[in-house]
Amino acid sequence: DLVVCIGGDGTLCWAAGLFSGAMPPVVAFAGGSLGFLTPFPLRDWMPVLAPLLGVNAGPAQPLKVACRMRFQMRLLREENFSRAESEPECPPIPVQAMNEVLVHRGSSGHLVKLEVWVNKTQVTMVQGDGLIIATPTGSTAYSLAAGGSMLHPTVPGIILTPVCPHSLSFRPVVLPDSAVVRVRVPLNARSSRVMVAVDGKDRIELMRGDSIEVAVSPYPLPTICKSSVTEDWFRSVNGALRWNLRDEQKG
Repeated sequence: DLVVCIGGDGTLCWAAGLFSGAMPPVVAFAGGSLGFLTPFPLRDWMPVLAPLLGVNAGPAQPLKVACRMRFQMRLLREENFSRAESEPECPPIPVQAMNEVLVHRGSSGHLVKLEVWVNKTQVTMVQGDGLIIATPTGSTAYSLAAGGSMLHPTVPGIILTPVCPHSLSFRPVVLPDSAVVRVRVPLNARSSRVMVAVDGKDRIELMRGDSIEVAVSPYPLPTICKSSVTEDWFRSVNGALRWNLRDEQKG
């Protein structure tokens, strides 16, 4: 099986969202505006697809595939929070996140107040516009715009990036991929409604006492590389984001 994606990064994100379980490899052609995740030019569709479909008579060449981390989520309502260690009634939500899970204030004008737990230990309290939980692929998306670090797609990490925190010392952090992150709306939160967005689309509304649990999905997103995962990534970082672009110092 093969997924052929023609468009921009949003098209690839939409295609990935169609698969809540295992996903076939994806070959992505740049037909959008940014093209950070679409390494193949659209004009090269014939020479790219021919060997993949077995049209060429010669021996098949090996392909380099980048397995990009995705997230899975569980929703825990207030009555289930204290029983979270034994919750067969709370299976993962059939939505996979390729870029990030965003917990935000939605249409409310108030700050959100969020408890953040990592591996069953409360680590901090967020007071601001929200919190981004990003994959390495998503590290160059919303998380980057909010001040998060860029991660190479194969780095096994989870990024926690606050959105407009009401604190000068709240810096983004990178957690290991074994971490399970739980974000809870405390009972004393001023705002009674908090939204959860997955890859830019609002999916869940949380009330006081509700929480979500985010962990690495067992179903990554396999994308076919043009050169290699590192070459493709730096080509996108330099070309699309103009990373460290400046005039060279004269001698």
